[in-house]
Amino acid sequence: MPLKQKSVSVANNNFRGMKKRSIYGTIIELKKAHPEVKLIAMSGGGWYGTDIDFDMAKKLGARTLDKPFALQELLDVVGELLD
Repeated sequence: MPLKQKSVSVANNNFRGMKKRSIYGTIIELKKAHPEVKLIAMSGGGWYGTDIDFDMAKKLGARTLDKPFALQELLDVVGELLD
């Protein structure tokens, strides 16, 4: 279903296994369809770490979480974004 047809408050995007172009494209597409959406990008980083991916995700308006993280950490971020 196209993103325009859904109501979205918070979206969670996992970087692992996605190509950079599709990661950033997903963030951009969500922001275009729902400018008010709050985004959480998460990654374990792999061999290159998360710095580059997370810097770009932050520039595109996403909050970031390094894996592994505790469930409470995710809940805290979601709570902050929805306030």
